[in-house]
Amino acid sequence: MLWHIHDGTHIGWGPLTVHDHRIFGPGGLWLDFTSLERFTPEGEKDEVWRHRVKTGWRKTYGARLVENVIQFLARIVISQAMIRIRAHGIRIALTCHDDVYIAVNHEKQFEIANAEMSRQLEWLPECPIAIEAKLGEDL
Repeated sequence: MLWHIHDGTHIGWGPLTVHDHRIFGPGGLWLDFTSLERFTPEGEKDEVWRHRVKTGWRKTYGARLVENVIQFLARIVISQAMIRIRAHGIRIALTCHDDVYIAVNHEKQFEIANAEMSRQLEWLPECPIAIEAKLGEDL
């Protein structure tokens, strides 16, 4: 897949689309790999893949790419659920990675939030979605 990204090839990858050196997810968000290149580190003979990040350059490889894509898709799932929950007038108090803390006034809001967080994905219907939820006064 790294060669396809590097070459700017247009190709489908599950619910994703790869083109223009980017990986596009459902809803149009993308992972930017426009800086992806082959590079030979000083003192070594073999080339490696690398791409620019905020702090400089990061070596990358297939497994790292897959891990980044999975985290990217998970964030899309969480974000879409949070938008639906907010549309019900329910307040999102905090998020941290894949945890969402929701401030509810009654059990009905708790049930609505649970239903929205565990809703089947339209763009990946074969993916099982499950959540762990607790209702309490001082969690």
